[in-house]
Amino acid sequence: MTTQGPDDTPRDPLFEELVTYRQELVPEEKAEADYAPLGLTWNPFPVAGIATGSELMPPIREHDVEVIKAFITSTFVQTEFGGMTIVGDYGMGKTHLMRYLVDVINRTLGTAEGRPALAVYVENPGLTARDVIHRIVEEIGEERIVKYVWQLIIHSIEESCDDRNTFYAKFGARQAPLPEHDKLTQEHASGTIFAPPCRANYKEFLRLFREMGGNADRLREFAIATIRDTVSEHHAGVAQLYVDLLMPDSRKGDQSWDTLAGLGRTKELENKERIFMRSVINLLRQQRYSHLYVFLDEMEDVAGDRFSKMKRSEYLTTLRILVDREVRHMSLVVSLNEEALNEVRRSVGALADRLARWQIVLTALHMDECQELIKRYVARAASSQRPGDPYFPFTTAAIEALRLVSQGNTRTFLTSCQRLLKTAVERDGNLPLTGQHVQDYLDVEPADAEGSNGRLEEGAQHDL
Repeated sequence: MTTQGPDDTPRDPLFEELVTYRQELVPEEKAEADYAPLGLTWNPFPVAGIATGSELMPPIREHDVEVIKAFITSTFVQTEFGGMTIVGDYGMGKTHLMRYLVDVINRTLGTAEGRPALAVYVENPGLTARDVIHRIVEEIGEERIVKYVWQLIIHSIEESCDDRNTFYAKFGARQAPLPEHDKLTQEHASGTIFAPPCRANYKEFLRLFREMGGNADRLREFAIATIRDTVSEHHAGVAQLYVDLLMPDSRKGDQSWDTLAGLGRTKELENKERIFMRSVINLLRQQRYSHLYVFLDEMEDVAGDRFSKMKRSEYLTTLRILVDREVRHMSLVVSLNEEALNEVRRSVGALADRLARWQIVLTALHMDECQELIKRYVARAASSQRPGDPYFPFTTAAIEALRLVSQGNTRTFLTSCQRLLKTAVERDGNLPLTGQHVQDYLDVEPADAEGSNGRLEEGAQHDL
């Protein structure tokens, strides 16, 4: 209910109450000007410690760079089979690294002339085998799939029809004499019997095809045969599912994208997941893509309570199918912790061997990596009055204390930096920030900020 305010403006009591409630739950950040004493225009560190943008991720260690280069060379250049694992505990930066690699592959290999690669990122893929494959094709995109299927069909029609008279005869168009020009077809001299809008847009093509009296069943049968012979390895059932996306069989009702991704629960298809994945890759290769990289995040669930023994077995079997040597021109990259990797080794040893042919292990941040992160973040928000010190308002002692408090965990380190700056503004503390500020402002015990002899345990610092 809306009432009138003192100045006769409409008032919504519920809205105002929710605004007040929100302010209590989510206190507003201090004004930008409050960060001026710190040499910053705002607090650049993420509240939840989840960074965005490749420039804000921890530096990739030299060993890991070599692993990534070897993986790409093996799979993309030499077209060899290969999987890769990114291993690390919660908050160590697995997701950020995966998203960065997807972006790099699509911006570099994805634009390679003649034979590009495509990378997709799948977060929390689900419980069942069908969920995993569904999410993969979902990330590739229904729009992209439909576009590629239509391009194959329209090209095949043109190859089988020399002119528009042949086309109308082949697909059962009306028997009356054709007009000299029509909106569906055009002069053969142009190199195609179809007008450009119809070649590019299957909906426009089908609309005009119906208006011209075309036989939809004949066209559908031709489309299924085309996809069967070019994409689905002669499996008509899979081909039919693709064609259903463009021209559903009116006798069966509309076929949804979920149905396609789940193979329509077609029980008679053996190894349906493998067949479907191969058909997706074949479709991409028809469009000159040479390789598909699938980045599967948050595989830790395989070692938790989320899966029953039966579901865990099914999920692991699906992953094995995805890295099967028969599913060529595709590589799977998974992120997981050490516990989950050991569970995979115990359950399906062959799968672990295939996934871990290439492996990156993310360990605790080193001091130089913490300094580099600080430098990158403060540079984003630096004011014109900021001193020349690239770490200001942090001292090296504060950075080391933050590293110790966070135990080198990337996410915890970033949230601690955010809290430290926010508290410094609220308390108008002395600058620059020192190790004592970390103890006082983050309310940690001195031992936590000093560590054992002022350092993390040796095992948390070693590189690969």
